[in-house]
Amino acid sequence: MSDFRRLLSYVRPHWMTFLIATVAMILVAVFETATGALLVPIFNQFLDLGASGETLFNLQDYIPRDDWQMAWISMSG
Repeated sequence: MSDFRRLLSYVRPHWMTFLIATVAMILVAVFETATGALLVPIFNQFLDLGASGETLFNLQDYIPRDDWQMAWISMSG
């Protein structure tokens, strides 16, 4: 316990920076998870597997469904 108190004494002068960094790490973790959750509906749509699975918070609703073939063709050529 004394080691923990000693470490906290080093953090105390920089508590605001430590708090901002901790909040930023939590936000990065949340958004990285959202990125991974969007990959499944994108590949389902691209490969036309016919599976329309729902994602957490219905993130698949943010993927445009109109003329996506033209978007892939224009990106590759």
